[in-house]
Amino acid sequence: MTSHPANHMPCALPQRRKPTRRPNKPCLFGCFFALVLVLCCPPSAPLHAEPNQPGTNTLIILDGSGSMWGKIKDGHKFLIARKALAASTANFDNQLNLGLLAYGHRLRSACQDIQVLKPPAPLDSTEFSKLVNSVKPVGKTPITGALRKALALLNKSGKGGNIILLADGPENCRQNPCAFITSKTAKASPLKVHVIAFAMKPKEANSLACLAEKTGGQFLTATSQKELTQALTTALKASQDGTRFLGDQPSTPKTSKKPGLKLSAHLGPTSKALNNNLNWHIVPYVKGKPAPGEKTTSKDPAPFFPLKEGRYQITANYKNHQAKQQISLKSKEHKSLKMVFHLSQLRFPKAWEASNSRSGFGKIFLTPQNDPTTTNSKTPSLIELTSSPEDALLPAGAYKLSAIENGKLKSWLIQAEAGKETTLPLWKTTGRLNLILKDSTGAQLKHPITRLKKQRRDKEQPANNFEDEIISTASAPQFDIEAGTYNLTIQDGHAIKQQIATVKSSSATTLTIELERAHLSIKQTPLSQSEHPSISIAQKQNNTFKHITTTQAVSAPLILAPGTYRVTHRSDEKQTSTTKTIRLTKGTHKTLTFKTQTTPLALTISNRKDPLSRHQTFWRIFEKSGRLVWQSTTAEPTLNLPAGRYIIQAEIGKDQYRREVWLKGSSTTAIDLAKHPLKK
Repeated sequence: MTSHPANHMPCALPQRRKPTRRPNKPCLFGCFFALVLVLCCPPSAPLHAEPNQPGTNTLIILDGSGSMWGKIKDGHKFLIARKALAASTANFDNQLNLGLLAYGHRLRSACQDIQVLKPPAPLDSTEFSKLVNSVKPVGKTPITGALRKALALLNKSGKGGNIILLADGPENCRQNPCAFITSKTAKASPLKVHVIAFAMKPKEANSLACLAEKTGGQFLTATSQKELTQALTTALKASQDGTRFLGDQPSTPKTSKKPGLKLSAHLGPTSKALNNNLNWHIVPYVKGKPAPGEKTTSKDPAPFFPLKEGRYQITANYKNHQAKQQISLKSKEHKSLKMVFHLSQLRFPKAWEASNSRSGFGKIFLTPQNDPTTTNSKTPSLIELTSSPEDALLPAGAYKLSAIENGKLKSWLIQAEAGKETTLPLWKTTGRLNLILKDSTGAQLKHPITRLKKQRRDKEQPANNFEDEIISTASAPQFDIEAGTYNLTIQDGHAIKQQIATVKSSSATTLTIELERAHLSIKQTPLSQSEHPSISIAQKQNNTFKHITTTQAVSAPLILAPGTYRVTHRSDEKQTSTTKTIRLTKGTHKTLTFKTQTTPLALTISNRKDPLSRHQTFWRIFEKSGRLVWQSTTAEPTLNLPAGRYIIQAEIGKDQYRREVWLKGSSTTAIDLAKHPLKK
């Protein structure tokens, strides 16, 4: 807003002649003056967006997990994120209602570590950068919890808004962000989530793509500081499109479009617009020829170019593929151009991503079957595929698929459709095995381990011998494997189940397997931070207890099979143990609490001739049964022992001391062995 001097009128008022006589109604002049002032000097534009206006608020979710300490070419990821956020937000001062939420930046292993550092408010990029710099990576990645908290915050100030998620890894708090974003709670708000996958592997990045896809947001990837700054700028622009600008309002109506060219790129005519890995080039034509040195470029997925009247050639590049088109613009004309690559995304069946799940198969080749006169010149005559073509794009058309199976060449015809996924077919000697893994309560197993071994029943090998196993950690694993009989082992924690599965050729088999399990939590009170107890667990089998596992984790839930267990709690410093027996039934959650009552003990020998020199003191403490529980060479030691009877022995040179004591209570007990020497 432009300021004016105090002695100067901000706008000129119309001149009035002096009245010839005093009006009968003085208030008429005041009303007329107020009306003129309002018409001449309309109120200036508001400085802030209305807080309750839908879509005016944007919230950045910043990854503060420990993995942000990771290093890439430009340096540590969290330092790169700070610089990129400072550079991108500086262009939006007073143009966005922007807030900041961070997770994993305060506690090492807490999925509840989510904090709103700044609710949505007019952006001051300097203050915003200070908040970003206060985030230091340390903990876990609770993306679902962060989205839930962000949605609640946006709904407080208005219905929905924009979320920009900057993360370098997937959810690791046993929740599903995709399931949350499609829930009734999230769908009730007009929410857009823009995802920036920073230095992530393609498979991990794809696990977050659903957030943008389901909400109509942007899905962007970045592997450097420059790319991250561009991605953040793109996401902030996309958020700004749905907001009211702060400061002066635009003079043109919202429905009007600026003259120029709006671009978007698609794999097929009916597919969604591509949102990353795009490079645009625009070259003007002068007298039918490209104008040298006047090329305009952009990496924005959907850029807008304010071009003048004339003819232009548009070139779009996407993953080594190119599309070109010429277009003419009239004066003050707005056009939207949809560039189509006519490409199909190639996919192997899901389980073939593991090379050992395709035993017996050699190299795979695709040969285009198109008319040579119409085939794209960049389509190779022979395409060799790896076992996991994540980014393989094929020009639309027919192909012959050839593979060597167990020494024999086999071929099939497939059709790649533009804008659609083309999944390679199952081989004729292969079947598909789908597994649905649940527990006795019907809940899906989240972190199971599935092992498959194929049975061999030839004469040279016994029936119970198995080939190399196939392992999966998916919650709903799917395998494309050779037909035959397989031994399945499903394991979740220490709960295990084995089952036989038969896979038929050219067909799919679906099995629902129920794993019986129980949860056991172990607590110690009081819990000392310097103490690391040893917890041994044994299961009762055939009237004897068989050791299952040993752990130092206190309060961490253990997954066990239903049955009777003996739990032994042993202190590392005091060498004392307590044993309890518990019975677990399927689907139950139980807790065992071990109470540790100790007595502080101070030992001394007051009549020693040279208390702290020449001769070393050897201390030993035994239980009443004779088991050694503690020993030391400290001259005057202090320690803690549980209540009970003990025998204390000490040696100083040739002098020996012995005393039997009974410890009880929690107050300090001082023991002087000067009057308890052993007779020689």
